[in-house]
Amino acid sequence: MKAMKKYMCLLGIMMIAGISFAQNSLGILVKDSSNNQPVPNASVEIKNEGRTTKSDGTVIFSNLPEGNYSVTISAIGFFSKSFFVSLPDTATHIILLTRKNAVLQDVTVIATTRGNQHIENSPLKVEVLGKEEMDEENGIRPANIVSIIGDISGIQIQQSSATSGNANVRIQGLDGRYTQILRDGMPLFEGFSGNFGVLTIPPLDLKQIELVKGSASTLYGGGAIGGLVNLISKRPTMKGEHILTFNQTTLKESDANAYLSKRYKHIGYSFFTGYAHQNFSDVNKDTLTDVPKLNTFIIHPRLFLYPSESTTIIVGYTGTFEKRMGGDVLVMNGKQNSLHQYFEKNKTKRNTGEFIVESNLSTRLKGTIKASLSDFDRTVQTNSHFFHGKEWNYYTEASALLTGDKVDWVG
Repeated sequence: MKAMKKYMCLLGIMMIAGISFAQNSLGILVKDSSNNQPVPNASVEIKNEGRTTKSDGTVIFSNLPEGNYSVTISAIGFFSKSFFVSLPDTATHIILLTRKNAVLQDVTVIATTRGNQHIENSPLKVEVLGKEEMDEENGIRPANIVSIIGDISGIQIQQSSATSGNANVRIQGLDGRYTQILRDGMPLFEGFSGNFGVLTIPPLDLKQIELVKGSASTLYGGGAIGGLVNLISKRPTMKGEHILTFNQTTLKESDANAYLSKRYKHIGYSFFTGYAHQNFSDVNKDTLTDVPKLNTFIIHPRLFLYPSESTTIIVGYTGTFEKRMGGDVLVMNGKQNSLHQYFEKNKTKRNTGEFIVESNLSTRLKGTIKASLSDFDRTVQTNSHFFHGKEWNYYTEASALLTGDKVDWVG
């Protein structure tokens, strides 16, 4: 009997110890470090168990055994935080979460004036495809910007040659010759040389695309009656940027693009190079190519000089070399005969030099000088005719922008 009582006492003591061992509680109060206000709906995780804070920022865990625990707290708009706690602990732990700095991108446009201005102050409606859209398009269609422009309402990409894949940009139904394509505010794709403009511009080399629908001929001439597309190149930053992209599609297209940039105190650089190769493809099996054979090489180095905090000098070169060929599948395979002879071959070379000087002459007055010189060479050959043409295109501009409290003057 004595032994039985002894065992019963020991069992009771163990049960009491077990109950007390399992009845530890942990109280947590989550606050915003910036204003000391409670953070509701914050996620608190401990020992694979998750709970959310109440409207007053509190949460309580009960029935926790003694021991050491890792607690992780997270909330939308805040940085996550972790800490360790040892139980038993009757204190309420106050945790301060730090807010994430949500900074919106400061969007400026130059398509409507001769100087940068905030998009909300633009006198014309400007649609801007920013850096996020360019990065996304680089992962989807790194060879050119045709698809991303064609997604904008009111803009159509019209294929003018099913054989070579040539296309024009039409705005609000007007012909492609009424759409002005600019590169950094300069009309580098004029006349004869504009045929393959948007087909040879990779998105990785661009910071943003500005589109103006409707007449902009006041600033850019009769070629902008339908509207204009302004392609803004990237500029180097102190942080630097190094991107390498490889792409392979089901239509037998392979792309390789590289972009490097870095800015130092008085000098900076950006360098882009890209190569695209595509074999011809007859998708609907009608013995004519639906996708032409393509080889494109692009190089675009730029040197940036910063002689002072208010002045920037840019010297750059762009080289684009492309071969396109399409037509009868037998001809493409080198098996042409008296019935299968049709083909179209396009060979283009574009060399462009640019020189830009930007200077803030005062807090309100900014002066800009731009100059470009382009050499464009194109050869078109079919089974029945041959054409070869060259074009020289030069452009020079000097502008001044005087900003006031209510009125801006552009000269």
